[in-house]
Amino acid sequence: VASFYVQRVSNGLSGSSDYLGCYEEPSCGGGHRRALHFIASSNTMTPSYCIQAALGQGLLFAALQNGTECFGGNDTSPYNTTSESCDITCSGDPAESCGGGCSSAIYR
Repeated sequence: VASFYVQRVSNGLSGSSDYLGCYEEPSCGGGHRRALHFIASSNTMTPSYCIQAALGQGLLFAALQNGTECFGGNDTSPYNTTSESCDITCSGDPAESCGGGCSSAIYR
């Protein structure tokens, strides 16, 4: 069972979201299906952008990867291994982290 570190982050819609942490993408390298489904890719990606897109689709969780990709869903149970690899800056704000190559920055 994973333990989540929670940090409040303003998202502009519901007032705030929880940053749950950086987690290894379960499908990375194994050809498995992603745990969360693709929402958007943008050259202006930020956590707020992804969170708003996920909320707009009625989803509970948002996950960022590779600096430009946003995923969402209602179940994060496959994400059970923490990672230190959320080291790619967001394409829309280099001051923020938007996951990594095989890791997701997850928000609720």
